[in-house]
Amino acid sequence: QLGKEVKRMHQANIVHNDLHAGNILVKDFETKPKLYYIDLNRGRIKDELSEKDKINDLKRLKFTDQEKKIFFKNYAPGNWKYYYQKVSEARQKRRKFVETKNKIRKFFGIQKG
Repeated sequence: QLGKEVKRMHQANIVHNDLHAGNILVKDFETKPKLYYIDLNRGRIKDELSEKDKINDLKRLKFTDQEKKIFFKNYAPGNWKYYYQKVSEARQKRRKFVETKNKIRKFFGIQKG
C-alpha cells in the first residue's frame, strides 16, 4: 500500500523531501491501514514533478531487496524496474557523498551538528 500512496502523493505533484519510515505513521495496521506523513516542513507542491524529483524523494526510503521490489511494483507497476534501479543508483551516490563528507570532517576535526 505504501507504494501506491507515495505514487498518489507524487501524482499530486507533492514531494516530501524527507521521506523515510520515521516520517510515515500507520493507523489501523492490522485491519485497514491508513498512512499519515509527518515532518512536512521540507515538503513542496510543484507545478510538475520531474523524474529526478521523484527519485530524490524515494531514495531515503530504506527497504530490503524484497521490500523494494514490492514497493516499486506498487509505485510503478509497468515501470518498477526503472525506479528500482534509479533509486538504488541515487542511494549509492548519496552513500559515497556522505562517506566523503565524513572523511573531510574528520580530517579538519569538525564535529557533526
